[in-house]
Amino acid sequence: MMNIDDFDESLEMTYPCVWRYKIIGLNADSLREAVEAVINRENFLLAASNKSAKGKFVSFNLSVEVESKEHRLEILTRLKNIAAVKMIL
Repeated sequence: MMNIDDFDESLEMTYPCVWRYKIIGLNADSLREAVEAVINRENFLLAASNKSAKGKFVSFNLSVEVESKEHRLEILTRLKNIAAVKMIL
C-alpha cells in the first residue's frame, strides 16, 4: 500500500471550481445559520445530509464556488472558526 507521504507532487486544481465540504455539528438550526452567515458572499448550496445514529450529530453538505486555492483555504478557515462546527471533511 502506498503512503500519501510518498507523493512529491501536489494535486493540480483548475479554478474556478465548485468545492464540497461536509460540515458536522450538534444543532442543525444553529449550524445552518452560522454557515450561511460566513459564506454569504460566495455562490453556495447548503443541504442537510445526515444525523448520527443516536441523533447527537447532524451534517450538511456545502458546495461553494471557489476562485483560487487561497480563496478555498480562506473559506475553510472561516468554517473552522464557527463554534457550532465540530468537524469539517
